[in-house]
Amino acid sequence: MRKLLPGGIVASLALVPAITPAAAGEIVVFCPGAVQSVVRPMAKTYEEKTGNTVKFEFGTAGAIARKVADGATGDVVLATDKGLAALAKDQRPRMPGEEALWHYKRGAARALQGRTDDATADLKFAVGADPQNWVNGRARVELGRLALKRGDRTSAANEAKQAETLCDRGNDPVCVQDARSVLRSSNGR
Repeated sequence: MRKLLPGGIVASLALVPAITPAAAGEIVVFCPGAVQSVVRPMAKTYEEKTGNTVKFEFGTAGAIARKVADGATGDVVLATDKGLAALAKDQRPRMPGEEALWHYKRGAARALQGRTDDATADLKFAVGADPQNWVNGRARVELGRLALKRGDRTSAANEAKQAETLCDRGNDPVCVQDARSVLRSSNGR
């Protein structure tokens, strides 16, 4: 299974624990070598929190794009915008929900960067692209957080309620707690 984290690498990596809510094991990450000093400490934190082990395969952005295009097996691909463009041209069959996951991850990263319009567009795409329940739920949590930032408590509560149900169905207890936190905040608590 392959997950893609887009160009906002630092913001995206903060979200890596969200990728495998119920699985433990080795996570293979294809990553540009230039960001080793950033990703290694984050990976250590991820390993401590989840019990998963992170195995990095470093290379240039071009080498990573070629590996992926040639069908290399991994769990996470960290890519630049140029790398994302190359992957977009890749015509191989996709796993169900893969595109929704990409948009959720990019939307969440953009939200952390304060790029609310871009984040909202990605997150809305993610929820409309027939994603897995946990991806849909996490995207809705982010939409709820964005609604809170703009002072729209009604929309935040609506997104949080949907997120809680979807995350529960998707066996993602961390997301359930995040949804409940957004709901509490939307109620002024």
